[in-house]
Amino acid sequence: MSSKTKIMRFFLGSNSPRGFYSKFDTFYDLDEDWYCRILKGSPGCGKSNLIKKIAEAGIKNKTETEYIYCSSDPDSLDGVVFPELKTCVIDGTAPHMLDPIYPGAVEHIINLGDCWNAKRLKSSREGIIKSNNSNVALHDRAKKYLTAYGAIFSDTLESLIEKIDFEKIKNYGKRLASTIFNSSQLNKRAKESLRFISAISPKGVIFYEENLEYFGNIYEIMDAQGVIGDILLKYIRNNALTYGYDIVTCFNPITLNERLEGILIPELDTALIVSNDWHSISDEMHSKRIQSSRFLADGEEFTENSFNKRMEKSLIFEAIESMKKAKEIHDVLEDFYIKAMDFDSVDKITEKIISEIF
Repeated sequence: MSSKTKIMRFFLGSNSPRGFYSKFDTFYDLDEDWYCRILKGSPGCGKSNLIKKIAEAGIKNKTETEYIYCSSDPDSLDGVVFPELKTCVIDGTAPHMLDPIYPGAVEHIINLGDCWNAKRLKSSREGIIKSNNSNVALHDRAKKYLTAYGAIFSDTLESLIEKIDFEKIKNYGKRLASTIFNSSQLNKRAKESLRFISAISPKGVIFYEENLEYFGNIYEIMDAQGVIGDILLKYIRNNALTYGYDIVTCFNPITLNERLEGILIPELDTALIVSNDWHSISDEMHSKRIQSSRFLADGEEFTENSFNKRMEKSLIFEAIESMKKAKEIHDVLEDFYIKAMDFDSVDKITEKIISEIF
């Protein structure tokens, strides 16, 4: 993999007990010379395909490329980032609305609505409204299931926290930081990118393990609840930023209080990931495994309440099922727009963007 163009895959949003949990407002850095193209349009207007073609152009030009996937449809793209070129293209429509802060200077709006047949869409008004409302209702149902999951999981956490020896975590965190950083400080300001390496989707919980192929040192924190892993990751995060290392901070997609799920430190060839009941790292990655049970107080054990565990899994499953149904309705909604689009015009816009970037 090291001889090939670096390709990373992330989400910038996920469904959670808080509703749609988004990091889209951190997509690019206003303090540096970034340029962002924001796509506006509708379902089915060609945004994802446009982004895909631009990403493919980046790979063809041997440019480091980040694919940003849609958690409501992981076969679709919400954006592409070219870190080396400090440029990106993003879908700025709901539920991750994004508007320019410095129009023209930093961001440029691309309106794909200019490529549709408004008269034809107006004739489909009733079907579009019905499909859109059904889609929204199903996503709202998924949110309710996840909110219920969050309430039960909070109870689980209360039982667990009573048994944790926080001094053990602190001492181990110091040793781990010493191993990773070796007191080596860089003479620069650290940069932090915020991402999700996993998300709840209509296809279940998706985890982009392939990102780890670019790291020689992988630490896997085995932690079903993610609390101990979160504490360790925040300790490493603070050290990395203090020492001047650029990091990618990955949040837990079904987070409570913004728990962390991963820290990637490319300059040190190091990745730290929390594995849980929803995803783990395969043996082929040869990760160094850290068992969270070692951080319980002496003589303490933790076994999750069987009712809580059963209900948590059931509620996540029901949320995923609602998202599947929402995706089916979304496909119907897309079809109205697909039939009204002038995709030749969209292709011309795509070619123009590619020529401007590369």
